[in-house]
Amino acid sequence: MQANILTRSLLAAGLVAFAFAPARAELVFDSDEIVLKPRPGERKLAGEFHFTNRGEAPVTLTEASSGCSCTVPEAAEGAVAAGARGVVPVTYSPGSRQGRQIQPVTVVTSDGKTYELRVVADLPVRVLIAPRLLLFSGASPETRDITLTYSADTPVTLLEVLSRTPAFVVEGAPALDGDVLKIRFRYAGEAAEDARATARVRVRDAAGVEHTDVLYLRHVP
Repeated sequence: MQANILTRSLLAAGLVAFAFAPARAELVFDSDEIVLKPRPGERKLAGEFHFTNRGEAPVTLTEASSGCSCTVPEAAEGAVAAGARGVVPVTYSPGSRQGRQIQPVTVVTSDGKTYELRVVADLPVRVLIAPRLLLFSGASPETRDITLTYSADTPVTLLEVLSRTPAFVVEGAPALDGDVLKIRFRYAGEAAEDARATARVRVRDAAGVEHTDVLYLRHVP
């Protein structure tokens, strides 16, 4: 008898708990990834994540963030009703980046749920640098060449080649032939020194935009 009473009490408690369970929101995104492709000369890309609140309660997007300042998502203003559509706008500034770039976006809602999204940017390869690192060794190392081959927004105008340390100097004048730039470096430091440095190459592309590319230099005794 007591067992039957306890069972009925537990069932009743479960039914009461079920009856008063709060309605929850559920965002369903059309896609968790958007792909952005820049038009010639475009320096800021824009896209949107579209979603539907498939839950039974309205919800507010309290946060939309990315791990990189190049990617700026925005949380939708106001509550999104059950069954309603919403959008998360995002802008991406590629800067000097090249090739395929992937940036994560995190959306947090007022009910504590987190949604992970991705912005994919297919960027043109503006310049190929070979090799990226010049390695010198020994007491009287030979000169070394770096070749930069430009493939976007050409032709380019060479503005400056700057070595960050006098231990590495540019030998002669850099030669720009069409879309190919060749720079010759010489190590002028101490033979016993383990030296590391960077050099910067600044150019202006056909659209009038300036770019700076970094080269790496090292001497080992």
